[in-house]
Amino acid sequence: ENEFCQLWDMSSDRQVGEFMLDKGVCDLMLAPLVRSSNYRIREVSLGIIGNLMCHPASAKVVTEHNVLRTYIPTLTREEDVSVLTEAVRLLRAALTQEPRIADKWRAVLPDDVVERLIHIIQSTLNMSSVRSNVLSEHCAHMLEILYYMDDRLLANSAYTVFPIVDILKHRQSTSLQEPLLRCLQYLSEGQRAVMNMAQCPGLPKILHRVMSDKIEHSLVAVCLSLICTLLTSPGGTDEICAWLEKDCNITNTAIRT
Repeated sequence: ENEFCQLWDMSSDRQVGEFMLDKGVCDLMLAPLVRSSNYRIREVSLGIIGNLMCHPASAKVVTEHNVLRTYIPTLTREEDVSVLTEAVRLLRAALTQEPRIADKWRAVLPDDVVERLIHIIQSTLNMSSVRSNVLSEHCAHMLEILYYMDDRLLANSAYTVFPIVDILKHRQSTSLQEPLLRCLQYLSEGQRAVMNMAQCPGLPKILHRVMSDKIEHSLVAVCLSLICTLLTSPGGTDEICAWLEKDCNITNTAIRT
């Protein structure tokens, strides 16, 4: 375990990572992932591969390992938080690589990947550990990446408006605000998703809270985009207008922005 942890630390260096790949590290890490029942060993194995996925040259080599590439997405069903965290971190890194690499990883993700990511976030909301918080953040960012890169997936995900809004209502979801609000912004390109947003009575309060906080302007812009979308949507206009009239602070924030 100690030797594995040393490899994990060293693998973050690009040149060391390339050397490790030359020595067959993909096959070396695959064995404990498939066979070992030691969660720590499996976590470290994924962590090493995840570090390699952060550099374009080594990410290309890892991606060409077909067995590894097809096996890792199955770990999104893992119950151990540490193993699951490293699996999602790795997949998130893979999806942010150049399109030729990202598309190969997207192709092997399970059909229910969106449901899995949302379920993981919901399951970790009441956990107080640092690891569970990191896991939920990785899941939220991975969901945002998927919505950005996959138009077909986005078009079929209007139903996720409801669980995303429910998550954003949670007091412990502050670190998830940006990626999940961007998910809603991407979803607002579809009429069905917009209609679902208009049926979420808690959404105006969420946007109010976010815009009232001291946050970066880009996130305020996301909130304003959602407000504009809701103002022009069937069924949402009256509620949003009443909310804007009632709360002058939001109007002032929008004007200042």
